[in-house]
Amino acid sequence: MEQVKDAMYAVMHEQTVVDFAEWYLSSKRVNRIHNPLKNGYMFIEGISGIVLYRKGPWQVELFICQPNVQIPEHMHKDVDSIEVYISGMHMNHSGKSQITLEQGLVDDGNGQCDKAYSQIRVRPGDWHGGFSGPDGGSFISIQQWLNDKEPTHVAWDWGGDTMGENHDQQIST
Repeated sequence: MEQVKDAMYAVMHEQTVVDFAEWYLSSKRVNRIHNPLKNGYMFIEGISGIVLYRKGPWQVELFICQPNVQIPEHMHKDVDSIEVYISGMHMNHSGKSQITLEQGLVDDGNGQCDKAYSQIRVRPGDWHGGFSGPDGGSFISIQQWLNDKEPTHVAWDWGGDTMGENHDQQIST
Protein backbone atom coordinates (compact mmCIF):
# COMPACT_ATOMS: atom_id res chain seq x y z
CA MET A 1 0.00 0.00 0.00
CA GLU A 2 2.80 2.43 0.88
CA GLN A 3 4.41 1.74 -2.53
CA VAL A 4 1.17 2.77 -4.26
CA LYS A 5 1.04 6.03 -2.29
CA ASP A 6 4.69 6.78 -3.06
CA ALA A 7 4.21 5.94 -6.75
CA MET A 8 1.24 8.32 -6.96
CA TYR A 9 3.28 11.02 -5.25
CA ALA A 10 6.19 10.49 -7.64
CA VAL A 11 3.89 10.85 -10.65
CA MET A 12 2.37 14.01 -9.18
CA HIS A 13 5.56 15.55 -7.84
CA GLU A 14 6.22 17.73 -10.87
CA GLN A 15 2.57 18.67 -11.40
CA THR A 16 0.77 21.95 -10.70
CA VAL A 17 -1.65 22.68 -7.88
CA VAL A 18 -4.47 22.31 -10.43
CA ASP A 19 -3.36 18.75 -11.24
CA PHE A 20 -2.99 17.96 -7.55
CA ALA A 21 -6.47 19.34 -6.75
CA GLU A 22 -8.03 17.24 -9.50
CA TRP A 23 -6.20 14.14 -8.24
CA TYR A 24 -7.12 14.78 -4.60
CA LEU A 25 -10.79 15.56 -5.20
CA SER A 26 -11.31 12.57 -7.51
CA SER A 27 -9.42 9.98 -5.44
CA LYS A 28 -11.71 8.02 -3.14
CA ARG A 29 -8.76 6.39 -1.35
CA VAL A 30 -6.86 9.63 -0.67
CA ASN A 31 -9.89 11.52 0.65
CA ARG A 32 -9.46 9.76 3.97
CA ILE A 33 -7.96 12.04 6.58
CA HIS A 34 -4.17 11.72 6.88
CA ASN A 35 -3.54 14.19 9.72
CA PRO A 36 0.21 14.60 10.40
CA LEU A 37 1.53 14.46 13.96
CA LYS A 38 3.51 17.70 13.49
CA ASN A 39 1.48 20.90 12.89
CA GLY A 40 -1.71 18.96 12.22
CA TYR A 41 -4.10 21.55 13.70
CA MET A 42 -4.45 25.31 13.67
CA PHE A 43 -6.65 27.60 15.78
CA ILE A 44 -6.82 31.36 15.24
CA GLU A 45 -9.40 34.00 16.02
CA GLY A 46 -12.52 31.86 15.55
CA ILE A 47 -11.17 29.52 12.87
CA SER A 48 -10.16 25.90 13.37
CA GLY A 49 -8.05 24.14 10.76
CA ILE A 50 -7.10 20.53 10.29
CA VAL A 51 -4.58 19.18 7.82
CA LEU A 52 -6.32 16.44 5.85
CA TYR A 53 -3.27 15.54 3.75
CA ARG A 54 0.40 16.53 3.61
CA LYS A 55 3.20 15.05 1.53
CA GLY A 56 6.15 16.88 0.00
CA PRO A 57 4.99 20.31 -1.17
CA TRP A 58 1.32 19.21 -1.26
CA GLN A 59 -1.14 19.94 1.50
CA VAL A 60 -4.92 20.01 2.00
CA GLU A 61 -6.47 21.90 4.93
CA LEU A 62 -10.11 22.07 6.05
CA PHE A 63 -11.11 25.31 7.76
CA ILE A 64 -14.22 25.66 9.92
CA CYS A 65 -15.16 29.21 10.89
CA GLN A 66 -17.29 30.24 13.83
CA PRO A 67 -20.21 32.57 12.99
CA ASN A 68 -19.41 36.05 11.66
CA VAL A 69 -15.62 35.69 11.45
CA GLN A 70 -13.87 38.26 9.26
CA ILE A 71 -10.86 37.10 7.23
CA PRO A 72 -9.05 40.28 6.15
CA GLU A 73 -7.70 40.65 2.62
CA HIS A 74 -4.31 38.94 2.60
CA MET A 75 -1.91 36.99 0.41
CA HIS A 76 0.50 34.05 0.63
CA LYS A 77 3.86 34.46 -1.10
CA ASP A 78 4.96 30.82 -0.88
CA VAL A 79 1.66 29.01 -1.55
CA ASP A 80 -0.24 28.34 -4.78
CA SER A 81 -3.75 27.18 -3.89
CA ILE A 82 -7.26 26.32 -4.88
CA GLU A 83 -9.91 27.24 -2.33
CA VAL A 84 -12.85 24.82 -2.39
CA TYR A 85 -16.10 26.27 -1.11
CA ILE A 86 -18.12 24.10 1.28
CA SER A 87 -20.78 26.40 2.76
CA GLY A 88 -21.62 29.50 4.79
CA MET A 89 -18.83 31.77 3.48
CA HIS A 90 -18.49 34.97 1.48
CA MET A 91 -15.24 34.71 -0.51
CA ASN A 92 -13.36 37.55 -2.22
CA HIS A 93 -10.47 37.47 -4.67
CA SER A 94 -8.62 40.56 -5.92
CA GLY A 95 -11.15 42.83 -4.21
CA LYS A 96 -14.16 41.24 -5.90
CA SER A 97 -16.80 38.88 -4.54
CA GLN A 98 -16.38 35.41 -5.99
CA ILE A 99 -19.06 33.65 -3.95
CA THR A 100 -21.44 35.76 -1.87
CA LEU A 101 -22.95 34.59 1.38
CA GLU A 102 -26.37 34.70 -0.28
CA GLN A 103 -25.16 32.41 -3.10
CA GLY A 104 -23.71 30.08 -0.49
CA LEU A 105 -27.06 29.70 1.22
CA VAL A 106 -28.92 28.45 -1.86
CA ASP A 107 -30.23 24.90 -1.37
CA ASP A 108 -29.34 22.43 -4.13
CA GLY A 109 -32.65 20.64 -3.63
CA ASN A 110 -31.11 18.05 -1.30
CA GLY A 111 -30.55 20.26 1.72
CA GLN A 112 -26.93 20.97 0.70
CA CYS A 113 -25.22 24.14 -0.50
CA ASP A 114 -25.61 24.66 -4.24
CA LYS A 115 -22.12 26.22 -4.45
CA ALA A 116 -20.40 23.37 -2.59
CA TYR A 117 -17.13 22.36 -4.26
CA SER A 118 -16.93 25.56 -6.33
CA GLN A 119 -13.25 26.44 -6.72
CA ILE A 120 -11.30 29.69 -6.58
CA ARG A 121 -7.69 29.75 -7.77
CA VAL A 122 -5.40 31.77 -5.50
CA ARG A 123 -1.90 32.18 -6.89
CA PRO A 124 1.06 33.38 -4.82
CA GLY A 125 0.62 37.09 -4.10
CA ASP A 126 -3.13 37.15 -4.96
CA TRP A 127 -5.13 39.15 -2.43
CA HIS A 128 -8.18 37.35 -1.05
CA GLY A 129 -10.36 37.19 2.06
CA GLY A 130 -13.94 36.94 3.18
CA PHE A 131 -16.22 36.23 6.11
CA SER A 132 -18.40 33.51 7.55
CA GLY A 133 -22.15 33.82 7.88
CA PRO A 134 -24.37 33.80 10.96
CA ASP A 135 -24.22 29.98 11.22
CA GLY A 136 -20.48 29.75 10.53
CA GLY A 137 -18.84 28.45 7.36
CA SER A 138 -16.21 26.15 5.93
CA PHE A 139 -13.85 25.67 3.01
CA ILE A 140 -10.95 23.49 1.94
CA SER A 141 -7.59 24.86 0.82
CA ILE A 142 -5.63 22.64 -1.59
CA GLN A 143 -2.03 23.85 -1.65
CA GLN A 144 1.31 23.56 -3.34
CA TRP A 145 4.04 25.04 -1.17
CA LEU A 146 6.75 26.80 -3.18
CA ASN A 147 10.33 28.02 -2.80
CA ASP A 148 11.40 24.95 -0.79
CA LYS A 149 9.13 25.95 2.11
CA GLU A 150 7.97 23.03 4.23
CA PRO A 151 4.17 23.02 4.56
CA THR A 152 2.83 24.04 7.95
CA HIS A 153 -0.38 26.09 7.83
CA VAL A 154 -1.38 28.52 5.12
CA ALA A 155 -2.37 30.96 7.90
CA TRP A 156 1.33 31.15 8.85
CA ASP A 157 2.43 32.16 5.32
CA TRP A 158 0.49 35.41 5.56
CA GLY A 159 0.93 38.89 4.11
CA GLY A 160 -1.42 41.72 5.06
CA ASP A 161 -3.43 42.54 8.15
CA THR A 162 -3.64 39.57 10.49
CA MET A 163 -6.79 38.31 12.16
CA GLY A 164 -5.72 39.41 15.66
CA GLU A 165 -3.27 38.92 18.52
CA ASN A 166 -3.40 35.12 18.49
CA HIS A 167 -2.64 35.12 14.77
CA ASP A 168 0.21 37.63 15.25
CA GLN A 169 1.79 35.33 17.84
CA GLN A 170 1.52 32.25 15.65
CA ILE A 171 3.10 33.97 12.65
CA SER A 172 6.03 35.28 14.73
CA THR A 173 6.91 31.91 16.32
